[in-house]
Amino acid sequence: GTYDIWRDSLLRYAGYANEGGESFRHRFPRLLKPSYGVALLYVAGDTADKTWRALQAPGSSGAAVAFTCADVFAWQLLASVAIPGLVINQVVKWTGVGIHRVLGRLKAPNPLFVKGMGGSSVAKVVMWGPTAAGLFAVPFIVQPIDHFVDSLFEATVRPWGRARSFLATTNTPTAASTPVTVVTASSPTPFSQKTPTPAAAVAAAPSMVHSSILLAAAPALADACADANKAFLECKRARADPEDCLPQGARVVRCATSVVRRLHASSASSSSPASSSSPASSSSPAASLDSTLGETFGRYEACLSSSGFDLAPCRQQRLAFAEAWNNSNK
Repeated sequence: GTYDIWRDSLLRYAGYANEGGESFRHRFPRLLKPSYGVALLYVAGDTADKTWRALQAPGSSGAAVAFTCADVFAWQLLASVAIPGLVINQVVKWTGVGIHRVLGRLKAPNPLFVKGMGGSSVAKVVMWGPTAAGLFAVPFIVQPIDHFVDSLFEATVRPWGRARSFLATTNTPTAASTPVTVVTASSPTPFSQKTPTPAAAVAAAPSMVHSSILLAAAPALADACADANKAFLECKRARADPEDCLPQGARVVRCATSVVRRLHASSASSSSPASSSSPASSSSPAASLDSTLGETFGRYEACLSSSGFDLAPCRQQRLAFAEAWNNSNK
């Protein structure tokens, strides 16, 4: 994918600055507020970047851009600042409480004021144990919190926001053929939020194909368009001017369009009552292969749409589609 300095570079760790501040808050309390300042600056920078991408994306609207800005800001505020900060705060707090309770049960004096054998070692545990526990916990909470906030947004504000963004464009006569471009915090690449069926997408405008269709067609596109993609990438590496690679880019588009049209035709024929009841079609090996290809593609695309583009629940459908594609091209 496209390199994202806010997500793919060391700058990403600026979003975790407040977790470091929470870990050290009892040892260096003056670092707490600056650490939150660094984390909030990261949130603001990433929000501005994703909002700018949404503004530059084809088919963007004011409502979609506003939704992108609000989505990224709220997601980062919760997933990078508020929830991790609270979790690390509680880890540090209860680690300190636990250490003092253990010392209390052992009826040991405060090691910070004890000199002699072992006193300094225990004192270091009391002083640095909570901080070490907080720092140790950071890598283990990032992914679960990210997934939790993603699930929360996908179940609540994102469907509402997408619907509002789509409705905001229906006042114009051409809105039916203009997809709304939205960039979310977990999906920095613009994608169409309008969800046409494969038939409507290909028949109306090949450039308006929904993301789930392209994602489902990925195994076929990788196989059928490998040479075109390779030629395009080699041209980009060799030429400084992007216009020099327009012919190779057009070849990639033509290949992808033909693949999607073929998959759509197979899907339409497999779901047609006439084709399923026709003796001629059922006796033809080619028709049978196309029917299987269409059925497996339709099931895979439907699974991706319902799972929010999560590939894990759709592994069986993907394998079935890839097998049908390979069989249809033998």
